[in-house]
Amino acid sequence: AYRLKLLDQGGQILHEHPFGVSFQTSFDDDAGHPDEPGGGTVHVSSFSLLVPVPDAFSRAEIHKGNALLWARSVSANAPQAQFISPAGSPAGTVFKADEVVDVRWSASDADGDSLQFALSYSPDGDAWFDLPQYLLERFYGWTPGFVPPSPAGLLRLRVSDGFNTRWVLSEPFNLAPAAPFASIAHPPEGQSFHEGHPLDLVGRSMTADGPSA
Repeated sequence: AYRLKLLDQGGQILHEHPFGVSFQTSFDDDAGHPDEPGGGTVHVSSFSLLVPVPDAFSRAEIHKGNALLWARSVSANAPQAQFISPAGSPAGTVFKADEVVDVRWSASDADGDSLQFALSYSPDGDAWFDLPQYLLERFYGWTPGFVPPSPAGLLRLRVSDGFNTRWVLSEPFNLAPAAPFASIAHPPEGQSFHEGHPLDLVGRSMTADGPSA
């Protein structure tokens, strides 16, 4: 019943993708209903589409039948961004993986588009670990936990206006490992055992190298 259309600047359809959605019904106090003064029923759905994007793509539209439900044109400018913290640590500043690291950045868009952010961490610039991917604020309190420590760790920020994307790297920083975490898996608390019977003792630990038992 629904179609996503990708068009060029002249309005020619470059790609068309039909799709369906499944609605869920919920009650909304603000929807209004004859039987429920001040309240009513709303139908909500979410969907995700993965489609090829032609080079000349300029505008996206969602249609239902002959009705245009939504449209947005590609803005002319990619967003800009810059990390504020953590700064590099040439003076020997060390961030501890079991404490909160204050991650902040500045961002702007010449077209005035709303922006969305995603973060990832790397101990070496090659392997990357995803952090939150759908941030709207320009800060994040990050507790690294048991990610690999590094004397030259990096954060990577992806900023998007919905079509244009910018990637930004932080300055290298020193991330010290979190203290090992240990737990006793067996025997459970309060359990009794008879003398002379075998008893399994099981412990587990977690470090930056991963879990062990």
